Amino acid sequence: RWTVRQILVVAILGSVLVVFAAAAGVLYYLWNHTELASHELTGRVNALLRERSNLVLELDGVSGNPLTTVTVRRPRVRFREGGGAPLLAAESMRMRYSTWDLLWARRGAIQIELDRPTVRIERDPSGRWRLPSWKAGTAKPGRPRGFDFELTMKDGTLDSPDSTLRIGGLDLSLRAATEPARLEVRSMAWERGPWGSVLRSLRADVSSGD
Repeated sequence: RWTVRQILVVAILGSVLVVFAAAAGVLYYLWNHTELASHELTGRVNALLRERSNLVLELDGVSGNPLTTVTVRRPRVRFREGGGAPLLAAESMRMRYSTWDLLWARRGAIQIELDRPTVRIERDPSGRWRLPSWKAGTAKPGRPRGFDFELTMKDGTLDSPDSTLRIGGLDLSLRAATEPARLEVRSMAWERGPWGSVLRSLRADVSSGD
């Protein structure tokens, strides 16, 4: 039986994983094209999501300097089947990075900021929670390259038909790294949480092998 804590963690971290996948797709597109065409971008990202997950990405456009900072307008992540409200929606998603580091450094780094995001979890017709899934890709020979992602959410919302799971005023700052895998929740707080709770500050750190 799923506990409230497990549902909240899976919903939030699953959405974060999709944000990272979308960010990688955006950067791949920018490196290989001089024009910013949102329909081609969503096609590339969704090809990856079809292969690895049960989700699909929608957005209204992309702008910015492809060498340093990019803004994605109104990104939305939905379940591929079954309809319903977006799992994740935000006013905008900004990505900051160094092109030199991403292309040639031993480790690449990307900073991602989500403005007023909303994460919504719902139940399917059978009554089970609809949660994102992700399948790992095939391992390639040689030592894989490492990446560092920093994600910041400001004034976020976790919405659900179950009022005990709703969260408002969610602020989240985390760092995710690959090779070796590590997830560091630098800070998480909310103003209105389950059963009227207020979370002042939470920090956590998970590494591969934990």
